[in-house]
Amino acid sequence: AKSDAAFEGSGYTKQDGVWTKDGKPLTLKLNIFNPAALGPVWGDAAQLLNQQLKEAGIKVDLQPGDFNLVASNRAEGKFDAQSWFECGSVTDPWATLNRYTSAPGNDNAGKWSNAEYEDLVKQIGELEPGDPQIGDLFAQAMEIWLEELPVIPLVQRPTPIVMNQTYWTNWPTAENDYTDPAPWGMN
Repeated sequence: AKSDAAFEGSGYTKQDGVWTKDGKPLTLKLNIFNPAALGPVWGDAAQLLNQQLKEAGIKVDLQPGDFNLVASNRAEGKFDAQSWFECGSVTDPWATLNRYTSAPGNDNAGKWSNAEYEDLVKQIGELEPGDPQIGDLFAQAMEIWLEELPVIPLVQRPTPIVMNQTYWTNWPTAENDYTDPAPWGMN
């Protein structure tokens, strides 16, 4: 009911189950990985997103692609909505929160901006990891992030990293956790 009211308030009317304005259907260009590129989960995600958006009255222009195409579209802003990896950190909230600031090197492809959020994240970044002030600053930043929702998390999947000492030694352990064991991850 809220989304219907928002669309109607913006001048849209439903025609054959699709929101239209000035005779044009509301269409969302969805740029998503194809299953051949990164596995069958992306085909499932595309099907579910397509179904949910259609049920909401939005026509979907589904644009599956391989990793290079999706990454290129991301860099050039050639999407209305896009699947991506919102990798972050469960041990250092700054690493996750800073992705959505205007700081150089972040992963804020949607160019979302909120000055209060950025100030809170900057304060967290100036503290030592584990500082007790981080919890309150994190909660304030997340309140803003959740209210404005610059990205919509769809799936959370911890990835176990299994290693042994057959060929390489000195992997991180519980006793010597000097780094994230996944060298390819956004540690």
